[in-house]
Amino acid sequence: MDTSAKPSIAFFLPAWNEAENLPFVVGEAVDHLDKQGHEFVVIIVNDGSKDDTSTVCKRLESLYGDKVRTETHIRNLGYGGALQTGLKTGLAMGYDWIGFCDADGQFAPQEVSKLLNEALSANADVAIGFRIKRADNWTRKLIGHAWQLLSRAIVKHEAFNVDCGFKLFKREGLKLFADQLTAMQGAAISPEIMRYVKEHQLRVVNVGVTHGPRRYGKQSGAKIHVAFSSIRELNRINRKFKRALKHHDSKEMAA
Repeated sequence: MDTSAKPSIAFFLPAWNEAENLPFVVGEAVDHLDKQGHEFVVIIVNDGSKDDTSTVCKRLESLYGDKVRTETHIRNLGYGGALQTGLKTGLAMGYDWIGFCDADGQFAPQEVSKLLNEALSANADVAIGFRIKRADNWTRKLIGHAWQLLSRAIVKHEAFNVDCGFKLFKREGLKLFADQLTAMQGAAISPEIMRYVKEHQLRVVNVGVTHGPRRYGKQSGAKIHVAFSSIRELNRINRKFKRALKHHDSKEMAA
């Protein structure tokens, strides 16, 4: 690849019942990346949606051609499953950077350039968004703060704003752990990712991003059963890393 060219980007949108939000978010992403002169693809990960998301995805593929593609889960695999599919698809397609933001319109997808520029300036492997001003009610803000503290205590990640749904990864760093991700339902995928980032000593830059109200639809992450599922996943992930550490120590002692 020509090193003088702009880095190529695979930018994906995990989507579950986001038929109303996708046209705007996809359009913003395509228009921006096109104007910036990147080789790019926008990937919609349709995570078993029950609304008209499938129809909207076909319409967007027809409108934008090979700039947009859809990866479809027949059944809902959860946020973690959607992120895993997006990350692995971007890697398999050979793009230099693989990033994503939530498909609900709360983030401005064009700010992927802000994450990329900060990562390049800092020679970082990962750019992690954090909400400059969270546009949620006090309940969600409180839950988010509690999740940050709890997930950091259990999984031992070092993310500044772990649940912010806007991240960008350099392919060389991402390929070290993408196949090892296991979190599916709930929000545990982000702490798991950030623990792998820590384990592999990848260079991280935190980048402030704008955050607005959801354009259409209702948020589902604050439900009690989702919270309990996420906590169970955190404990399972913690046990996974402990087993890996124990195995590593045993191999070193035997060497």
